[in-house]
Amino acid sequence: MDRRSTAAATIALLLCASAARAADQGSLADKGWYIGAGAGRFHFHGFDDSCSTSSNTCSVSFTESGNTEKVLVGYQFVRYVAIELDHVWLGKITRTETDNSSGAVRRSATSKTRGYTFDVVGTLPIGSRLGFQGRFGTSYWHSQTSETGPGFANSDVDYGFGYQFGVGVKYDLHKNWVLRAEIRKFTVASGDLVTATMWPPLYLASASVVFRFR
Repeated sequence: MDRRSTAAATIALLLCASAARAADQGSLADKGWYIGAGAGRFHFHGFDDSCSTSSNTCSVSFTESGNTEKVLVGYQFVRYVAIELDHVWLGKITRTETDNSSGAVRRSATSKTRGYTFDVVGTLPIGSRLGFQGRFGTSYWHSQTSETGPGFANSDVDYGFGYQFGVGVKYDLHKNWVLRAEIRKFTVASGDLVTATMWPPLYLASASVVFRFR
């Protein structure tokens, strides 16, 4: 984990810890369910071990960013601590491998990926409406890839389990309506996607609208 990721993870952990402490002063009347939806952008640095760059025989291009959408449901135990389940859709990720000598496309692939995350979310208030948020949790990803090239076509399904963390801000528009903005980092630790050529750590920035049942 690089220094920036370590710093972000530390901030997320401190926010969760501070929220847990602040929750002792919160009212149990603040607990309840909430739902939400959001959209944003994802980004990652693509790579492909199957392309022999050391011998300079081919080169690979990736779509390294795209649009993403999500829906979420959560339960707030007290004012500042909640658990949350998100369903995230990534846009299409494409990869093209080209022969450097002839310029011909050796193969191309398109992946459609979705994920599920389960987090503990803590909020540190900095006013009556505004607050910082931090989250830690686990994730499960499912990616379906279609690959074509001269004389062949196939498809494959990969999966992966991992961890993720994030930091952000929230603003209470109303007792029921909340706006959020956050950035999250996802890392796959086990499963097919650990060795899949299209899955380095992924970053996701998003904005969401949340409705609280109160």
